Amino acid sequence: MNKKLIIILLTSICLTTLLMIPLTRSTEPYNPWADVSGPTQGVPDGTINIRDINYLIQRFNTFGDPGTKALIAYDSGWINITDKCGQYFNVTHNLNSTDLIVDIQGKTTLDTGPHQKNYGLTALILGWMKTYSGIGSEYTACVILTVDGGYAIGGNTGGLAWLIKTDADGNMQWNKTYCRGAMNSLFQTGDGGYVLAGGLLSDSYDALLVKTDSFGRMEWNKTFGGSGVDNAQSIIQTNDGGYAVAGYTNSLGSNGTDAWLFKTDANGTVQWNKLYGGPSSDYANSIVRTSDGGFLLAVSGFANLLKTDNNGNQEWAMTYASTTYAASAIQTRDGGYVLAGSNWIVDGTDLWLAKAYTNGTMQWSRTYDKTDYDSGYCVIQTDDGGYAIAGDAYTISGHDAGWFFKTDAFGNMLWDRTYEWEYCPLLSVVEGRDGRYALAGLASSPGNSFGLLVKTDLESGMSWTDSTVDSIMLYRGATDVCWNYVRVRLWKPQ
Repeated sequence: MNKKLIIILLTSICLTTLLMIPLTRSTEPYNPWADVSGPTQGVPDGTINIRDINYLIQRFNTFGDPGTKALIAYDSGWINITDKCGQYFNVTHNLNSTDLIVDIQGKTTLDTGPHQKNYGLTALILGWMKTYSGIGSEYTACVILTVDGGYAIGGNTGGLAWLIKTDADGNMQWNKTYCRGAMNSLFQTGDGGYVLAGGLLSDSYDALLVKTDSFGRMEWNKTFGGSGVDNAQSIIQTNDGGYAVAGYTNSLGSNGTDAWLFKTDANGTVQWNKLYGGPSSDYANSIVRTSDGGFLLAVSGFANLLKTDNNGNQEWAMTYASTTYAASAIQTRDGGYVLAGSNWIVDGTDLWLAKAYTNGTMQWSRTYDKTDYDSGYCVIQTDDGGYAIAGDAYTISGHDAGWFFKTDAFGNMLWDRTYEWEYCPLLSVVEGRDGRYALAGLASSPGNSFGLLVKTDLESGMSWTDSTVDSIMLYRGATDVCWNYVRVRLWKPQ
């Protein structure tokens, strides 16, 4: 029996070939659900209506409802395949035939219309991995997407603060070294230049800021702190052109090491300092600006999450679990907050992700277990409303793989990737304009360490891979964000 496995795509783009066929021809496969006619005959208008029926009657020499040409035999309804990223699955119809007309549709949410995006995995793009060498042992701690579509990466090479600029494919365009230090955070400034935050390696370890022009040429550098150990972990530019910096200090406070937030003007001159914490050691590991003009800090020590006003005055501090380490926090589009880090368990750590409401009250919490010691270092909210987390998975045997995964909006893991080196923590992630992710970290092998930039694969959409007399096999792309629901309809030709 001939297999009439005809994919019916209900979008105007997919009907181009059909519409190029003259009206007098009727040798093409019959399609009872085609949008082929609009105000001008033969022009799709986005709906299937009586004009389409009349046009099909003329084209195929049939009379009455075109349904008499092929009767609906099976309708799966909308099937939830949210958890099927990177998986094959069967839709069973029990029609005992492959002589069928098939229509496959997709939805991102149940309350949206069918989209038909990336049918046949047309969005398959392979990723890449690049390593960068400088003047000694290297690592890269932070990556940002630049205004030209490339990447800027901050880190350390041979004990010097290091800035790398690449094109969109990770090819190095230039790199610069500065004073003796290590950079933890990077921000592209409004003038097209860059500001880096980290620590100056000296007799007393001081917080360090470096400001450059758009080509990485240093304009100024400033140190902050005192006789103790002080470090800048995260930096953002504020609306007035200055900078807000989060880190820790044991030089300025009276309780040992305190979480630290300070604000500078555009030239790096301190405008105010704020310390937070208790009798134990406390650290501020990341900072973002909140929608009300204040700041949000991921904190380890006396709290997990800390919210301040525009002047750094503490509004609230929340502890969700005393055994957690909060490395990264963001404000989400619904006004709440998400933070990532690690959660201590009896025999190691699990990677930890938590969601809070606007007032800081816990909404949900998730842990993820890959190996003996799993840690999250950076979280971002993705274009589809879910989350992407960069971290590592470390075994007691000493092997450390970079670990990256994607969740939905509720923290349910959709897919994950590991990147294998002897030691390979992924410390930063950014989503690119093409829907893929760039990750920065450290790639280490015996005797060598390199700066690392990874660009992930993109494998999006739905693919029809096989059929039997009673089922259709489909494959959903591993990184797909569109096909959360699928509907399969079948017609048997008369």
